[in-house]
Amino acid sequence: MPTVWGKIRSINLDERIFEVKVKNRIEFFYFGRSQYKRFKPYLHEGLYVHFICKNEKVKKDKCMAREVVSFTKLMRPTSRGFITYFDIDMIKKGVNKLLSKDAYRMFLDLEFTMPSYSYVHGAGFKPEIIQYGIYLEDSEGNVVLTEHSNVLPFNKNDITDRTYDFLNLTKKDFKYAQTYNQFYKTFQDILTMYQPIVYVWGRNDIYVIDLSCEMHHKPKILEKKQVINLMQIIKNYYSIKSDIGLFNAYGLFGKQAPIVQDHDSLNDAVATSEVFHLFLGEIKNNK
Repeated sequence: MPTVWGKIRSINLDERIFEVKVKNRIEFFYFGRSQYKRFKPYLHEGLYVHFICKNEKVKKDKCMAREVVSFTKLMRPTSRGFITYFDIDMIKKGVNKLLSKDAYRMFLDLEFTMPSYSYVHGAGFKPEIIQYGIYLEDSEGNVVLTEHSNVLPFNKNDITDRTYDFLNLTKKDFKYAQTYNQFYKTFQDILTMYQPIVYVWGRNDIYVIDLSCEMHHKPKILEKKQVINLMQIIKNYYSIKSDIGLFNAYGLFGKQAPIVQDHDSLNDAVATSEVFHLFLGEIKNNK
């Protein structure tokens, strides 16, 4: 796909269309809603833009325009030089620095209760943690410990058939499950001892762990500064719009997942670690 560098001559934010002079020709381009939300404050006439776009043109508001796939740099000229609003190269350097910190890394995955098959959306359902997987490694990638257990919710009957089916579990699997207090203490002890950076895939795990502390009247166990949403980092790095399934993420690096996803929390925590290392290797190779 071609890259374009030029100055925005005019822009229609309602239609998300702008024009740039490219090699002495006026070219029109349009961008999606997610890019509109992200870059709206900066997209004005006079802005210098560098971006990747599609080859084919489509009709947009009486003109033929090409779609912007991703912006890579946004700069505005001033009397003292350029102000840079966005630079993907600088972001990539920052990601490399962030992921290469000399610290323990905890890859965390949680499984939680799901509403019943007959659940009506908006009826006040609150998910509870019923399984956790922790995969802890040092800064060199050596495995330090793993933890994995089922966890009892407030009421055993809160585990619906839908939850059992999704996780391929039965009531017998919870015969020796930990209480929430046992899980909380285990998690707290590891955080205290190793002070790790905690990596999760997506936002749900942190939302549910915060909710669980509230439900069980416990102090909040994780702060935002301790946690990295690896999926969001990868999405930002590659300018991917949609969420990525954990086991689909292997494909971004030309790999196949070594196992079929079974929604076992430890397997998912290990997979998060493997995707992390594939991603970090890609970053270092592209420096």
